[in-house]
This record gives sequence, C-alpha cells and structure tokens, in this order.
Amino acid sequence: MEIVYHGKWGKARHDYPCAPLEIRPQQVHWYGADWYLPAVYACAQGMVFHLFSAVPEEEFRAFYDRWAARAEELDGAEAEQAEAENPLAKPIGYTVRINGREAGRYTGRDTVWVPGLSENEKAAALLAHYGLAQAHPERAWRCMRVQLPWATKRRPERLRSLSVTLKPDPVTLPCPAVFETSPDCAPFDVKFALPSGAEHTLHVLGCAPDRLAEPIRDEASLWPREFCVLRYTVTPALPGEIQLQPADRSQGDPPRRPGKAKGSVVIGGAAAVCLLQPKEDAERAAASALYFEPPRSVAWRLRLSGTPNVGQADLCLL
Repeated sequence: MEIVYHGKWGKARHDYPCAPLEIRPQQVHWYGADWYLPAVYACAQGMVFHLFSAVPEEEFRAFYDRWAARAEELDGAEAEQAEAENPLAKPIGYTVRINGREAGRYTGRDTVWVPGLSENEKAAALLAHYGLAQAHPERAWRCMRVQLPWATKRRPERLRSLSVTLKPDPVTLPCPAVFETSPDCAPFDVKFALPSGAEHTLHVLGCAPDRLAEPIRDEASLWPREFCVLRYTVTPALPGEIQLQPADRSQGDPPRRPGKAKGSVVIGGAAAVCLLQPKEDAERAAASALYFEPPRSVAWRLRLSGTPNVGQADLCLL
C-alpha cells in the first residue's frame, strides 16, 4: 500500500510515496478498547502513522441498536449522550516525541468499519493490509490516520527514538437536570449530581433579555439577534476537572432568506453567543440560542464535561 503525506488514506497528486520505518508494532488495551499501531511512515514533509482501536462487535451493535433508529430525532442532550456511549468515538489526543522532542501540530482523520453496518472500503483495505481483521475477527474497528510535520525544519538525519502517548480528551457527562427561566424571573435553585454521586446546586440569580449589538454579516441570510443571559453560581465548587455549561434546549430560530416570507428559512444554519468571563468570578453567565423575537421563556439543560480517569497509553516505537 502506497502512503503519501497529504493524502487522506492513499495517494494524492504531486505527492511522493513515504517510506515505512522499522518500528516495534504496538498493541495495548486502554480506555475500554484494544489499540494497535502497526506502522509509521517517514515522508519529506513529516510523518504518517495508522492507529486502530477495536471493541467486540456485539458491544458496538448494542450501541447501534439503542440509538440508530432515532438518530434523526435526537435533541441536543440525547445526541451528546449517544456520542458519549459510542465505543468507537471516544475523543483522544496524541503526544508524539521524535528524538525526545515533542511534535507540536497534528492533523488526523478517522472512519469506522463494522461488518454489515459500516464497511468503508479504504478502512477495509487498511485492515486487510495489516492483517488486523483476519487476526482479530468479530470486532468493530475505528481506523485513524495521523500526520504531523517534522519538529525541526527538515527531516532528522537519524531517528534515535520515537514514541506516541495516547490521552483521553474531555467527554460529555450525563446530567438529567433541566429547568426553565423567564426574563426577570426570581432566583431559584436547581439540584444536580455528578456521575460520582457528589451533589451540587446551581443557584439561578436571574435571566435578562439581550440583543446582539450588530447583526451577523451575511448578504444571503437574515440572522436572529435576540437572546437571554442566564446568571448563576454553583455550590459547592465543582472539581477542577469538571466543567459545567447551561445550554438552551432549543436550537433557536434558523436564518431566513432576505425578502422572503417568514416561513422561508435556510436549512442547516446555526449561530451561538459566547460570553467571556474571568475564571475567578464566582458568578457565571450563559447565553441562550438566538431568536427573531425576544423569548418569553427559555428551557435549559446542564452540560457537564470532564476528562475520564483512565490514565494514558505509552507506545514506544523506537
């Protein structure tokens, strides 16, 4: 199989083939899956490696059966929950060290291969090339291609060491708490619990209408400008690894075509307001989705995220 630096999975125009390095192929069980790094390729511009994770096929099918039939009907919270439960979609980060020096930039692509459900041809070709599907049958696979430029201006004359460290990235945590506010509503409390069982309280201080100072610049569409700002505090303070963000349960109003009837909307458009605030402030704020008319009430949900405590996987290749 011919590998090039800028290609997605195979050859691209004006790219020269990369050369496979003699490495120690790695296999490790980490983060609920089996991980394989069978090959690394050296190119003029940088390095490419293929990384695979595999879970039992029945585990992925159980996830698929739970969510696939309703995929188009999921609201924001359900979609986040489905993504969190996907055993082949766990967000991870990489740290690559070449001759002891950490590479700073990465680009990656991934796809899945599941017999009878998702049989991507290029993923199947990679699995066949490395003999993984044959050696490990009845598995669902995630196939990742990672490329990175050399840490120095040119390719090192000699590779003395090469390692890849896999680390978990933050994931969405389940939180069923929902509540509703109206402009200038009285303060009230919302109880919620972390997955660990620790109980916390979100103190709603108020909710006020607001408007974007300037319209979103878009000659093709008219965008909504009205929203609400929720002010709140949380007690006791959340652990440092946990992040909380109240979110509007509605996606707001979609943009409209200029000069068209009120019901003529642009399919797929979305915008959001981001409020910047010092981390040391105890009082926090969150913005609702955008609407054409000031919302009379906003239904909120709590979005929790945190980094799983699964350690890291160190793969020593040279």
